[in-house]
Amino acid sequence: MKKFLLTLMTLVIVVVSAVGCGESGAGSAGQAPTGSDWIEVCKIEAGREYKSTLFYDMEFDDSKVYSKDEVKLEYCPYEEDFPLDRAEFIKNIKQPGTVRYGYDSPYTSNRESGYKYTVRSYTLGYVKVRFPESNCLEINYYQSRTQNITIRLLVTEYKITYFND
Repeated sequence: MKKFLLTLMTLVIVVVSAVGCGESGAGSAGQAPTGSDWIEVCKIEAGREYKSTLFYDMEFDDSKVYSKDEVKLEYCPYEEDFPLDRAEFIKNIKQPGTVRYGYDSPYTSNRESGYKYTVRSYTLGYVKVRFPESNCLEINYYQSRTQNITIRLLVTEYKITYFND
């Protein structure tokens, strides 16, 4: 009889784990809205932080070092987090073919010289959320410029920061 009950309980645990999100008690998230539409957000904190990010694909040319006397040097990041004002941020995206001179790390100690970077393309890596069921949250985010991931969480607490628009 003990073996039967142990097997039955194991089966119940496996089935509940496999089903994933379902009806469950409300945590401090309260009763989350349900719906199948994805919503683009600036960021969400649900166990960890997921941020909407702009990813640049840039060609790095190290054949010549440029001094700040020759060209205007600037920070040339390969990725930038979206601010709350997404419309203004998008207006300032460096378009493909844009040539920039500078450095790719904000921690570069020598800001007297830099290299040439040419923007090949960019990816708008939005974080998207939806609530397919009560207290169940799906998050779609970019881990890198080419790797888009969707996860499903049973949440008790989360914090969403929406874009201003």
